[in-house]
Amino acid sequence: MEFSEISNIIKDEIKKTSPSNLEELVEKIHLKYGIPNKQIVDVLTCLVDSKEIDLKIPIHKYQKFSQFVLSIDAMWFWLELLLSTFSVASIYVFNDNTSPLIYIRNIMGFVFSLFLPGYGLIKAVLPYREFSQLERTLLSIGASIAMVPFVGLFLNYFNKLTVTPILLCIFTLTVIFSLIGIGREFNGKNVS
Repeated sequence: MEFSEISNIIKDEIKKTSPSNLEELVEKIHLKYGIPNKQIVDVLTCLVDSKEIDLKIPIHKYQKFSQFVLSIDAMWFWLELLLSTFSVASIYVFNDNTSPLIYIRNIMGFVFSLFLPGYGLIKAVLPYREFSQLERTLLSIGASIAMVPFVGLFLNYFNKLTVTPILLCIFTLTVIFSLIGIGREFNGKNVS
């Protein structure tokens, strides 16, 4: 095949299929038209050098941190903040021990003290590691069980072992770990 024919095939294939990378483009053309890979690459090189085609290689998945935070990839961050805030609020709002809403308070207290701090810590320490839901849940519970007693020990040192300082410390740690985790995750997902 001649240069102009291969050139037209390449341009048409780019328009039709929008391949994600050069290897995919070369493979599709090779399989579809039987053109040798070396010949396709040579024509591609000439087309790029002559600026007939522009190969845009995406460097960043998200251009700005704000785009990432508002994306579906950061949904865990918003859920963690929402659950933490609702947990703290439920402890103060549902304080009547005779109300059936006390069960919501108990459940949210359990989630707040035995899951959320560890989840934030795991996201901060291991943001790029893919865990199954069970592994992440168990690691989060284990990390929370290890971390929350140190908060109590720290507050006991300052004679502030009451509900409000404990809640504020655990909430602050959860938010700090979540912010570190979302920042590190953005840096990892930002490069494709």
